Amino acid sequence: MKTVKCHRCGKELRTDDYNTDGKAYYCQWCAPIARQEEWNAQHGCESITTDKDGNIVRKYRDGRTTVHTPKQVKHSFWRTVIILLLLAAAVFVGIKYYSYSKNESNLLAPFEITQTESGDGSNVISTALSGSSTYEIYELTVSPKKEGFISSIFSSSSDCAKTSNFTVDGKTVYRYYFSGYDFGTGLEGEFYLTDINGKRALIDDDHGKVYMEGSEFFGKHIEKLEAFNPATVLKPLTEKVSGGEYGINSQYYVLKKDGVSLSCSGDGNPINVLDESGEERLSYKVQYYESSMGKLPNYSEYETVE
Repeated sequence: MKTVKCHRCGKELRTDDYNTDGKAYYCQWCAPIARQEEWNAQHGCESITTDKDGNIVRKYRDGRTTVHTPKQVKHSFWRTVIILLLLAAAVFVGIKYYSYSKNESNLLAPFEITQTESGDGSNVISTALSGSSTYEIYELTVSPKKEGFISSIFSSSSDCAKTSNFTVDGKTVYRYYFSGYDFGTGLEGEFYLTDINGKRALIDDDHGKVYMEGSEFFGKHIEKLEAFNPATVLKPLTEKVSGGEYGINSQYYVLKKDGVSLSCSGDGNPINVLDESGEERLSYKVQYYESSMGKLPNYSEYETVE
């Protein structure tokens, strides 16, 4: 079989796998480039100049000449800018919508009932509440979730209030993290509740301060921080779904009532709650662990406030 080489890139071609202009052979990738180069050589722009009136004059190799006034050039420029802005906006909205659809699907999936179950679902509530007594280590995350695509465009999906605990030298340490959502505590940033020299203290890691028990800051926030734990947070939510629609899906037992949905696995770990009954839609996620790897920040040089 006769073989030839692409006149442009040198790729070997079979007789049924090339294009020819009668003199040179081109592969399927180089053929359109070669045609464009040939067209430019015959018809492309040869020069661009400005005349005495400020007009843009373009001369082409086939003898054509075009003249554009400054007003026409300015109009063309802004038209291009507007088109690019519209394209950028369309891409932005498209990406946002894809992200919103994916996040919304992931948010609602744990609460989908694929099979209705008999009974009042009280076992779901007892299972969800059992984790606090079964496990010592937990992580609770509460996140506001905007409802509807338009309201979610400029909102942050990372806003949350989070609490967890771990053990240091046999003592339990509680970590609190607030980013864009404070769960009613009035706090922002990362905090640790621990014992220092036999006295309770609240470490403000972002501002480098240690607020000892008895200080104004400690007294102002300790009650709400201590109430921010799975047992206290889940209890009123489970009361709202009592006697509601009961069913299961491939992963969870589900209980729903009056805009509140609860789902949990058979052993009560993890637990998901979606509360749509109030002005703000809130997502709750609880995960329990057998052990923890947390550690306190180095607060040795932090300012101590008595």
